[in-house]
Amino acid sequence: MEVKETVLINRALGGEQSAFAALLGMYWGEVYAFLSSKNICDEDAEDLCIETFSKAFEKLSTYDSQYSFKTWLLYIARNNYVDFMRKNSHLMTLFSEKILEDLEYDADMVGDETPESRMIEKQSVEQMRMSLERLQPRYREVMRLYYIEEMSVNEISARMDISLSNVKVILMRARKMLCRDVE
Repeated sequence: MEVKETVLINRALGGEQSAFAALLGMYWGEVYAFLSSKNICDEDAEDLCIETFSKAFEKLSTYDSQYSFKTWLLYIARNNYVDFMRKNSHLMTLFSEKILEDLEYDADMVGDETPESRMIEKQSVEQMRMSLERLQPRYREVMRLYYIEEMSVNEISARMDISLSNVKVILMRARKMLCRDVE
C-alpha cells in the first residue's frame, strides 16, 4: 500500500475530513468507471458511487490494510450494484410509462395473459401509486419528472430550482423509500 494512502486512511480514521476528501478524490474516478461499465444510467452510477464511499468511510475501521484499498472499495461498489439491481428491478418495471399510463386493461396487448395476471399487475400498480402518494410532494415530483417525463437530472434541477446534488439525493432517498414500501 502506498505511504500517502496509509497516512490518509489513518487520518480519516481519526475523523479528519480533509483525509476523507483526499481518499474520495484519489479513487472516485476508478469506482465511478467500474459502476459506469454496468448497464445503469450515469445518475445511478453516481448515486452508487456516493453510496460506496459513504459505506466505506462509515466502515473504515473494518478495512484490513493487508489488502488493496482500491480493491476493497470496488468490492463495496460491486455489492452496492448487486443490491441496487435486486431492489430496483421490480421498481423500474413498475415505473415504466406503459404501466403507469395504462391502468385500464388494454385488450389488444393481452396475448395469453390470464385474469389473475391482470389483477396482480393492477394491484402492483395500485400499490406503487399508494407508495408514491406517501412520499413528500417534492420527492414525488422529482420521481415523476425523472421516470414519467424522462427528464435528466440537470433538467429537473433547472425546472425545480434545486441543486444537481440535491436532485440526486432526492432520487436516491425516494427510491429507497419506495423499495422498502413495495417489499
